[in-house]
Amino acid sequence: MFASPLPQEPETRQSSAAAVADLARLADCRDDTLIATDRGEMPLGRLQPGDRVLTRDNGFQEIRSIVWASTQDLEAVVIRRGGLGSGIPARDTVVSAQHRVIVTGEIASLLLDETEALIAARHLVGLAGVVPAKASVMCHMEFDHDEVVLSNGCWTECVSPADPKRGKTDTAQTRELARVFSQKDNVLG
Repeated sequence: MFASPLPQEPETRQSSAAAVADLARLADCRDDTLIATDRGEMPLGRLQPGDRVLTRDNGFQEIRSIVWASTQDLEAVVIRRGGLGSGIPARDTVVSAQHRVIVTGEIASLLLDETEALIAARHLVGLAGVVPAKASVMCHMEFDHDEVVLSNGCWTECVSPADPKRGKTDTAQTRELARVFSQKDNVLG
């Protein structure tokens, strides 16, 4: 889940397509996370269901839905530009604390004695350039299956709770998704 920092004034949740647009404006998503698509990098706030996003393992895949939620209590993590290595991510990126990102090289070796690992952002806090935050607006893209997408030049996981391969897996990330998006008021797709 991608996040936007808390605004000065709390926002209320609305039920309609207009609410999605309002949340996108609140999050200023036109200047937010850049997602690699078949049309080049696109701001998250401009993506729609049916757009094709670059995935690490399965090439370009269609977005099935995009869900926006306003929340005042979600733990988030800011990964500063270059916080995961040379130019990764390419710009500051805010994700939920449970959102998993691929780390490589020294960071993966330090944390797990591996050359590459998929790690929840909360486990990266404390590394240079990775700090805790609070978020007010969350956005989650869903695909037919769990995918790893290129976000601001960093590979990040998009969990699809309906993925039949997932079964009844109950992870911290799926619990977080269920809590934040329990009311599908703001759904595209």
